Amino acid sequence: MPGVRRAAIGTRVGRANALTVLLPLAWGGRTWLRFVFWLYRRRRGGDFLLLDRLRFVSAIRWSLVPPLDDDDRWWMLFESNFDGDWDEYLDSFGAVTGSALRRLLWRCVGYPGLTSPALFKEYARIHDHRPEHYASAHPHLTASDIRQALHAQHGDAAEAEIAREGYGRSKPSWSTFLLRLDDGAAGRAIRAARALPEDALLGGGDVHFGRVAVVERPTGAWLLITLTHDGDAATVVRRIVANDVGGKLRALLEHAADMPDASQGWWSDDRLTELLLLARPTASRRSWVAYCAYAGRTVGEIAPLQPVRDRLPRR
Repeated sequence: MPGVRRAAIGTRVGRANALTVLLPLAWGGRTWLRFVFWLYRRRRGGDFLLLDRLRFVSAIRWSLVPPLDDDDRWWMLFESNFDGDWDEYLDSFGAVTGSALRRLLWRCVGYPGLTSPALFKEYARIHDHRPEHYASAHPHLTASDIRQALHAQHGDAAEAEIAREGYGRSKPSWSTFLLRLDDGAAGRAIRAARALPEDALLGGGDVHFGRVAVVERPTGAWLLITLTHDGDAATVVRRIVANDVGGKLRALLEHAADMPDASQGWWSDDRLTELLLLARPTASRRSWVAYCAYAGRTVGEIAPLQPVRDRLPRR
C-alpha cells in the first residue's frame, strides 16, 4: 500500500521525531476541512489549549494538498514534530484531542475512529510517509525543555505571549513544496534525499524543521518538501539555495519532472529559488491550521536556551 516502505514509523534526529501522514479525502472533505480550519482560527486557540498540555509536541500542522492523481481527490497532510515514541504519542494525542481529531479526520477515507487505539495506530502507520531527510534546528531541546527555559527567563509572561500568538496560528510559518518526479526516478530521489547534509534545509538559521519525503502513488511519485520557518518563504528558500554549496539539493531536484535541463541555466540560485517557489500549492488561510509550543519565538531566540535548560532541574 502507498506509504508503507518500512516497518518503522516517523523519523528521528536527536530527540526530535517526525510524523508525516498523508490521508485521502472523501467527497466533500476539502469543503469540510476548510470550514474546520476557519473555525479553529476563529476560536484563537480553542482545542489547542488541550494540545498545549502534552508538552512533548513541538509543532504540528494539518493542511490541504491538491490532487496527486487524475481523480481530483484532495488530501490532508498531517505533519508533527515531537519528542518520544510514536506509539505513546498517538495514545496521548488521541486521548487529549479526541473531539478535535474526530472533526479533522471525519472526511478522510478509511478513518476507523478512535474507539480502537490499535486500529487508529495502524491507520496512521499505513499512511505515514517516513521522511528520507529530516532536520531540526534544535534537535536536543524538547518542547517541554523550551517552555521551562522560557519560563525561567520570563516567568508567566512567556506563557501569556504564546497564548496571544494563538499557539502557532500564524507564527512560525509553514511552506509546502510539491514536485512530480520523473518516471522511474523515485529510487534515485530517495538516495539523493538521504545524501543531503544535516543542515541542507535549515537555511541561514530561520528554519525550525524541514523534511523531504518521496510519496509513491500508482500513477507516479512526488517529492514533498516542507519547512517550518520564521519570516517569508522567498527569503528562506533563497538562503537554502545559497547554502547548497556541494550541490546536494540540486542533485535531488534534478529528478523532478518540472525542472528544466541544467543546460538551460536553472542551476543559478535565482532561477532555482523561483522554480521552488512555483512548486508551492496555492494556499489560503482556510487551507491549513497549525500549533507550536513556543509560538512567536524564532530559531535565533531558541538557540541560546540550551544552556538555560541545562541548569534547570530535570522533571
